[in-house]
Amino acid sequence: MVPQDCQTVDATHLVLKILPHALNAKVRDRSDVLGAAIVDESGSSYYAYVFYERVQGLAKERRLGSALLANVIVHELGHLLLESNSHAVSGIMSGHWSGEELRKISEGNMFFHASESSVIRDRLISSQGSVFSEQLAASD
Repeated sequence: MVPQDCQTVDATHLVLKILPHALNAKVRDRSDVLGAAIVDESGSSYYAYVFYERVQGLAKERRLGSALLANVIVHELGHLLLESNSHAVSGIMSGHWSGEELRKISEGNMFFHASESSVIRDRLISSQGSVFSEQLAASD
C-alpha cells in the first residue's frame, strides 16, 4: 500500500526515480550523463531521474562509493528546485564533473553556490507558505 502523499506530484511533492540505465536514446548515447531532470519552458518540473549503472561505474572507477550517487541525486533535485535546466561553471550544479568536481565529491566539499542556495530557500519558503494558506482555506 502506497501512502497518499506518495501519489501526489506537484510543486511540494517532487519525484526522483533511480533507473538502471538511461531510457531516452539521446541521453543513452552520452556516457557523461548521470541523470536528468525534466524542466519545461515555464520552469515547472516535478520529475528527475538518476541512471544507476553509469553512477556506479564512475563511482567504482574513481573510488567514490555512495558519495557520487548522493551528489547526483542532489544535482538533479537542484534542477527541480531551481526550476531550470541551466548548469553552473562549478559546484554541485556544474554540467560536467571532471577531476576537480570529483575530487570535491570525494572530500565531501561539493555545494550549491550561495545564489543557488538563496533561490532554493526562497522557493521552499514560498511553497510552504502557499501550501499552508491552502490548508487554512480548506479548513474554513
